[in-house]
Amino acid sequence: MRAGPYPDGVSDKDGTKKPRRGPLARITNAAASVVPVNTIVESVDVDAVADRIDVEGIVDRIDVDGLVARIDMDALIARIDVDALIERVDVDALLDRVDPDRLLDRVTPDALLDRVDANRLLDRVDPDQLLDRVDVNRLLLRADVNALVTQVDANGLVESVDVNALVDRVDANRLLDRVEPNQLLDRIDLDELLNRVDPNTLIGNVDANALLDRVDIDRLLARIDPQALVDRVDADALIARVDPNVLLDRVDIDRLLKRIDVNALVDQVDANALIERVDVNRLVDRVDVDQVIGRVDPNPLIERVDVNALVDRVDAQAVVDKVDPNPLLDRVDIDKVVDRLDIPTIVQRANVSDIVGESTGRVAGSVLDAIRRQLVSLDEIVGRICYRIVRRDPGKTPVGPPALVGPVTQDAQGRGVIEGHYAGPVSRFVAFLIDVGVIFGVYTVTVSAVSFFLVSILGFNVPSDAHVAGFGVVMLASWAFSYYLVGLVVAGGTVGKGLVGLRVVSRDGAPLTGRQAFIRVVTYPISFIVFGLGLLGIAFGKQRRAWHDKFAGTCEVYEWGKRSDAALPAPLTQWLEKRTGTV
Repeated sequence: MRAGPYPDGVSDKDGTKKPRRGPLARITNAAASVVPVNTIVESVDVDAVADRIDVEGIVDRIDVDGLVARIDMDALIARIDVDALIERVDVDALLDRVDPDRLLDRVTPDALLDRVDANRLLDRVDPDQLLDRVDVNRLLLRADVNALVTQVDANGLVESVDVNALVDRVDANRLLDRVEPNQLLDRIDLDELLNRVDPNTLIGNVDANALLDRVDIDRLLARIDPQALVDRVDADALIARVDPNVLLDRVDIDRLLKRIDVNALVDQVDANALIERVDVNRLVDRVDVDQVIGRVDPNPLIERVDVNALVDRVDAQAVVDKVDPNPLLDRVDIDKVVDRLDIPTIVQRANVSDIVGESTGRVAGSVLDAIRRQLVSLDEIVGRICYRIVRRDPGKTPVGPPALVGPVTQDAQGRGVIEGHYAGPVSRFVAFLIDVGVIFGVYTVTVSAVSFFLVSILGFNVPSDAHVAGFGVVMLASWAFSYYLVGLVVAGGTVGKGLVGLRVVSRDGAPLTGRQAFIRVVTYPISFIVFGLGLLGIAFGKQRRAWHDKFAGTCEVYEWGKRSDAALPAPLTQWLEKRTGTV
């Protein structure tokens, strides 16, 4: 740029050149201060006048600031060819004479930009000198920055201006408020810009979270190399700041596992620490255990397991219930197993003797119950025949003492329950025969043993006269009386009654008293003496009572004990139910 026309002119403190105060200059300024300049501008072809005068000479001779203060600059700019005028004026010299801020106050920047070729103007101006004298922030507030950016050759301007000095003087935030940043970014080579920017400093000044809220992360990830990014990230530090549970909720774990070398992952994990934090039972519930076992070699696994400790924690019985022992025994060396077993201890712990005794008892009980059921069947048949002879309806006859007859009429096998019912004639007769056999059998064995002891051991000579025979009858009667009395008092029955499943009770079903037992035994022979008429009530009576039962206020009922209830065979039960509707 060339120097101003008045090197010897004076300057104000701010460096603005002032015109020389010669006579012509004083006359020109005085004329300018008197003449109505705006009126002249409106009535004159300003461009024609400018072509005919020495514009630079006039500018050198007048007080430009005073003139600017008096002229309607917008009206003047609207009437002249600004670009042509700029070609004829030494712009730098003009700027030395003008207060740019005052000029901007009088001019509408946008109107000026519409009439001026901004790039052409910048070619004739020292931009740094201009920016030094202009209040840039004030200019940006008044000008349409977007229009200015559009008109100006930004690259050329950047090459001409000390950008750092400009940035230091500009209120960048205010500039950004007035600029359309997207339009600006469209005109900038962002890659070159990023090469010159310190991204770390930039990130330090940015609210990264607010930035991420506005960024399409998926679109960003699609344009970057995620693997390279991961290689540069401290993954441990990242995980320490992330809630992994929230992350896992958003990840398709199955899809992730398909892409991972799980074996390599397991090699890097402390499996024991992992198991301590996992609910193993919950994991097993979700796993196909059979499939897992099918992939595991159990033999090395057993070598590493404390089998005895495992057995202590296992419900062995449940395991045995689920195992087919036959294939297992086929693969086991039984002899070797037996050699290692403590057989006596096993027998003792298994209570084999009790099992054998219990099994024998169950067999005997089952046989005894079968015999009892047959006797009860005969009781029922004979009893119903006898009732028919005397024309008695079995359905209207009480079956037993109310206190002993239960509500259940059939058991689970369909057998008619007769527990507590009055005992029939056949069962009582069989019980009588068993008792007679016991009485005579025990008496005979006892007498034989005593006789053998007296004769063979002690050498006594036992006489065989009538006195001895009479003594024997008395002894037999005493033994029979004691047998019946003790049995009734102690157990409510005798050996024969116990085997058949009978019990003597009071008429109302209450346990037998000693008085009733004594009267029953004493009056027992009366039922036999009168031609056995006292026994007919067992077959034909409503409560199946003999005379000795009536004398003592007793009756006999079926009672098979706790092991099982007295019951009829199922076929007979069904037949009776079909015939009579009752059991």
